[in-house]
Amino acid sequence: MIRSKIAKALGVVATVFALGALAQGPASAGTSTWTSTYPTFGNATCTDPVTVYTGVQVIGCLAYGSGKVQGYTLGVNTSGQTNPLPGVQTGAFIFNTTATSCVATSVPNNIMKSCNGTVYTLTPGGCYDMLGFTTFGDRTIYTPAVRVCA
Repeated sequence: MIRSKIAKALGVVATVFALGALAQGPASAGTSTWTSTYPTFGNATCTDPVTVYTGVQVIGCLAYGSGKVQGYTLGVNTSGQTNPLPGVQTGAFIFNTTATSCVATSVPNNIMKSCNGTVYTLTPGGCYDMLGFTTFGDRTIYTPAVRVCA
């Protein structure tokens, strides 16, 4: 079982390095703010919700389609009161990129916001294994890997 986990982790690392030669996009991203809009490229894969603290969850996602990919994070407050969404870093695994950061912000109850990462355009004619990531505090979560064709 441990060997299969190690093999899977090495496969993810190999995918990350291989994507460096395949993706076109900025070498780094910057800061953004939590927003009410989220990416809509036609397809998305997301993590299971992760509880940050009572009533506040984050969900890491990867939007993809039409030769584009974009990592993003959904923050949800169902605590019954105004609460802060955590500061996060979000993105897609494209070699040599810096995640987009969104600072913590207070939101009312029953609100969902999105921290949108950089949009990347893939080199036409190929298919690539991709995954999104979200980091908050000292924890990083990853979406399931998907095959994205440009």
